[in-house]
Amino acid sequence: MTIQDRDQEDDAEQSSSLIDGLDAGRTVPIGVDDVSNFIGIGPFQWLAFMLAGVCSIGLNFDMLTISLVSLPIDEEWGLNGVGFSLITSLSGATNIVGGLLFAVLSDMYGRVWPLALALVVVATGGLASAFAPSFAVFLALRSFTGFGLMAVIVMSTSMLLEFLPVRSRGKIVTLTHVLSSLGSGVGAGLSWWLIPSYPRYGWRYVIIASALPLFLAAAFRMLFFYQSPRYLIARKRYKDAAKLLRTMAAFNRKDINTFLPDGTSLEAVLAQGTDRDQNKLTLVSNLRHILTIFKPPLLYRTVCFFVIAIMVTITIMGIVLFTPILMKSLGVDPYFVLFTSILAQIPGLLLMSIITEWQWFGRRNTLRIFTAMGIIFALLLAFVQNEVTIPIFTMLLYFAMFPLTIMAVIFISESYPTEIRAQAMTFFTSVDGLFSIAFPYIYGYITDLTISTWLFPTVMAIQYFILLVAAMFVRHDTLGRDLTDSVSG
Repeated sequence: MTIQDRDQEDDAEQSSSLIDGLDAGRTVPIGVDDVSNFIGIGPFQWLAFMLAGVCSIGLNFDMLTISLVSLPIDEEWGLNGVGFSLITSLSGATNIVGGLLFAVLSDMYGRVWPLALALVVVATGGLASAFAPSFAVFLALRSFTGFGLMAVIVMSTSMLLEFLPVRSRGKIVTLTHVLSSLGSGVGAGLSWWLIPSYPRYGWRYVIIASALPLFLAAAFRMLFFYQSPRYLIARKRYKDAAKLLRTMAAFNRKDINTFLPDGTSLEAVLAQGTDRDQNKLTLVSNLRHILTIFKPPLLYRTVCFFVIAIMVTITIMGIVLFTPILMKSLGVDPYFVLFTSILAQIPGLLLMSIITEWQWFGRRNTLRIFTAMGIIFALLLAFVQNEVTIPIFTMLLYFAMFPLTIMAVIFISESYPTEIRAQAMTFFTSVDGLFSIAFPYIYGYITDLTISTWLFPTVMAIQYFILLVAAMFVRHDTLGRDLTDSVSG
């Protein structure tokens, strides 16, 4: 008997058991989303949420650190806007290499130890950079952190999405980033206190503090040693996936057997509709698999998301990295403005988490709304400048900026099947990394100009406008829709 004959026989047996369940008057679940919806939200999902939240806190604190310490680093080592851009440019280059490597590891070996390893890389490089004796050493260590940075972004979000029921994905992923805003607020507050109080070593203390949440997240990931059920299903490990789903149900005090039709096994339900001919992925096939996003029916959305991802990244990078330099040139306390602006992200995230779940908004229109806000606030910051309006418009710019970033990540993550989700996200973040190599020099050059006080926010507004045009071309929405596990499904 050939493998194909055995597969056909297995399919016939599975169909028979499912029909028996239908004859018994029970609704047969069609996939992991149905089982996840039955399990619902409970202790297991909140543990996954806590893990993603700690990752998000540590990640954003670490990335924000470069912006927070830009002025004292400039004073200690005599840098300018262009010189400071080297940090972001080299990190962008290592982001690409590390992101591709960890994406392959994640899709071949799961979400557990690759995420833990990426967290250790970022935490170790960040902590070591606090003791750098020169800018060259500091630059090398910050570049090392880039190897794990993109991987943490991709894997922590994908991991949480794959544990959640459909109706709760947007809200809970958004809540993790509310936590990251609180963490960033603490980081900005520490900078506001430590850097002026300890002019020589204050910025080093801030970097040390930024590494601690990442070490905590790495330990948490190894203690919360559960693979994604979708990853297990995509690899045809139905018994392992069923065991995990039963564990999740037990955590939440649910009995999956009451959900399944009589005579139907959970393994058969999970296998229903999957690609029976899928083989175990190798390194070469994993790299080749990413080409799927450039073929119908994914090609159109890939083109739209390509532009959106680039514009989101370079705009956020410009605002976050060069706000302190811009504030100083305008004669405004950069640490106070950054601290209050980061706190302004929290109500923006809460607003996004509400409207993105409304049927008449969804992911697509929420993305458009916050992009339009970014255009308006950037132009106001460019052309209405005094000691009162500058902090206010900067706060409003951050109010729209961070929710826009999170909305783009959620939307893109939900738009691709499980078997290529990590690879698709890595592709977009790798492209972002390419642009982040060149654009810091452009931004650094602009901030060194005497007209940068109005030119820099205007450039940000133009980039937001390009982003809005791309968002208007997006035709699909993922609100309320099941995550797909395979391209064919």
